[in-house]
Amino acid sequence: MKQAFQIKLGEQSKAKLSKKLFELRQFSELQFQYEVHKAGLTIAADVKRKPIPVDTGNLRRNVRWNGKSVKSAAPYSAFLEYGTKYMQAQPFFFYKVHAGVALLLRNVETRLKKTIRK
Repeated sequence: MKQAFQIKLGEQSKAKLSKKLFELRQFSELQFQYEVHKAGLTIAADVKRKPIPVDTGNLRRNVRWNGKSVKSAAPYSAFLEYGTKYMQAQPFFFYKVHAGVALLLRNVETRLKKTIRK
């Protein structure tokens, strides 16, 4: 058996609730896009930092954030990341991407909490 409950709000409380919901909608549209873009740029910059295997600098030049994803366009990126039968792996990409995504989630959570607390 389901029990129904009612919440009675005064006009002032309704106005506060309405304002909070509006602020959360604004966050979801603007701040989230900003946080994702900032995280993408940060991840791309982090991937380019040591320990990235550097011989000619081609690998470092080919790591880019295109607004949707961080990619390495160097054709041998996967061989370096995962290794081959004849070469040991030299991971430089995915562990930094995972760390960047974890930071993005923490930042979004923090901003949401700040928006709710205002």
